[in-house]
Parts: sequence; C-alpha cells; structure tokens
Amino acid sequence: MKKAVLLLSYGSLNAERLVEKYESVLQSLKEKYKGYDFYLTYSSKKIHEEHENIHKNPREKVLQLKEEGYGEILVVPELLFFGTNYTDLKEELSGFHIPIGVPLLSLKENIDLFLKSYSKTEGKLLLIAHRPASSEGEKQVLEINRYLKKKCPSMQIFFFSPIEEKEIYDFLGEDNKASLYPLFVYSNYHLTKDILYPKSPLNKILCKKHNIKFIGKTLIDEPFFIEMILHSIEKLKKSLL
Repeated sequence: MKKAVLLLSYGSLNAERLVEKYESVLQSLKEKYKGYDFYLTYSSKKIHEEHENIHKNPREKVLQLKEEGYGEILVVPELLFFGTNYTDLKEELSGFHIPIGVPLLSLKENIDLFLKSYSKTEGKLLLIAHRPASSEGEKQVLEINRYLKKKCPSMQIFFFSPIEEKEIYDFLGEDNKASLYPLFVYSNYHLTKDILYPKSPLNKILCKKHNIKFIGKTLIDEPFFIEMILHSIEKLKKSLL
C-alpha cells in the first residue's frame, strides 16, 4: 500500500521561495522516514487565489493523492499553535476521515528540542509569536510558558499583536542582556514588518531600555526542525493504534 505524509503549511505571499525552503525538508524526511512519500500543501486562501495553477489546497491535494493510489495519508500541520487555521483544516478534510496531527508546539518533545538548543542563551530570551486566533491556542501558550518557567525561567513567549509592553518590561527587568527569537516556522510578512522593521511598535519598545540581540533564524532553519516533524508523525501514528 502506498503511504504519504502531507505537510500543511499556512503559506507565504512568496510561495515559490517557501517551496524552495521546504524542498530540503521534504528530502530529509524521505531519507529519515522510510516507507512514506512526503508532500506539501498550503492552507492560505490567498496563495491559492494567486497561484491556483501551481499549488493545490489541502482538499485538492488529498483527492490527488487518493487518485494516485495512496491508501494511507497522514496530515501533519506545520502550525505552532491551535487556532482558526487548524480548525479550518479539520473542517475542510472532515469528509475524508484521515488522521490529522496537532500543532508542532503542542508536543512537549518539540518544546524540549528548542530548549536543548537555546536554554543556555546569555541573558533573557524573548520568544515573539503571532497571537493564536482561538482561546484553545492562547491556553496552549499559557501552558508552554508555565513549562518554560519550570525548565528555563529566562525564556518566555510574548505576542507582538497587540504588543504586551508591560509584560515584556516586567520579564526583562534590569537585565540589559537579552535576545529575541522570532517564533515562526519560516520568515514571513509579520517577521519583516512587525519585528525587524526599525519603526515597528515592538522595535520601538525594546530599544527604549534594552540592548536586544536578534537571533536571525526561524524554526525551518533549525537542525531540529526535522525532528519536530518526526515527533509529530510518530505521535499521530500512535494515536491510531
């Protein structure tokens, strides 16, 4: 029986550049996880409107894989938190009765991978993320922050929209050494306009009192990103037993 893992990314306005990023990810996964073929789809409606002849939406991609003879299809979202993107995906694919994994950072194993790489960062480490568009997602972030406080108190997630100014200042305190990690799967509009742009509200706040070092990576650039996906696949397969 032919088997496939379908990675779901929200997408980027620069869809072609993102495909290039994911090509090496798909190849690495194929080498490490034998017996499955790996594919990519986007959930962003805007991408499908602008690239309808190139990129299939999740439903179309699943139909294509079924037509090509795949008897087992696992859907693994490349999303960090629960939110409307996740619930929309489940609704869109509900008629297929195929297993869908959970967001990457809902697994403690994946949080531990990040901690292993960054727990020894000098000073405080701000993890700046997009606010999840659901109460379940916000609850997930609260749980992650509680876990981080226990494992590595110098690291915490904050949202840039709206900016949690008081919370960020309270966290940084008088510590003048701090770093910022953009907690995104890949570089996107929000990273360049809301975080990196010198006149962005977040940048203005941070530069008032603190010398912040920017860590110029996103998760897809990390060596452990492949392991995160593999953890998600294994967790999904175990849930089916």
